[in-house]
Amino acid sequence: MVQSYLTNIDLAYNSLIIPEDPTPDRLMVEVHYCDPYEFALKEDQPYDSQWGSVATGAVTCGVRKIRCLRNSGKMKAKFTDKGIPVILEQGSLPLPIGQALEDHKRCRSYYTGYVNRAALDHGIGSFYWDNGAEDFRLFSRSSLSGPSSGYAECNNKRDSIKPLSSSNSCSGAEAALTAN
Repeated sequence: MVQSYLTNIDLAYNSLIIPEDPTPDRLMVEVHYCDPYEFALKEDQPYDSQWGSVATGAVTCGVRKIRCLRNSGKMKAKFTDKGIPVILEQGSLPLPIGQALEDHKRCRSYYTGYVNRAALDHGIGSFYWDNGAEDFRLFSRSSLSGPSSGYAECNNKRDSIKPLSSSNSCSGAEAALTAN
């Protein structure tokens, strides 16, 4: 497994050099998807508790969905099209409190399904990174219970989301990006 610096997609695309592999067809590339920072990682306010077309607040679709598709397309063009598998790690998202939590659960489920579908459409495997923190985790490691925060359907949702196209995306620009 070869990681780009900071497991960053742009750095992988622009500067990752795949080493010579003495055993053919064994190397893979790993990148992380934690974008946008304000939704996926930022823990102190102000942060975005909503994302995508299911958002009821100020954050709706647009450049953020396009960026997701563009990043998946970059990994496909640079690696998977050349026979180098890519794994996309996606972190569990910090949980806000109060009504923001309920809105966030809906958006988080949509976000997870969307990111997983974008990866799948570009031949990329995806999985969660879970740090186990109370407000960040997918499941409880001590009781093996969960998910208490609405993640159960997220990873399965990618199979029920139609392949991304102009008919079910925010804009025709997304469809153009998936074609490249």
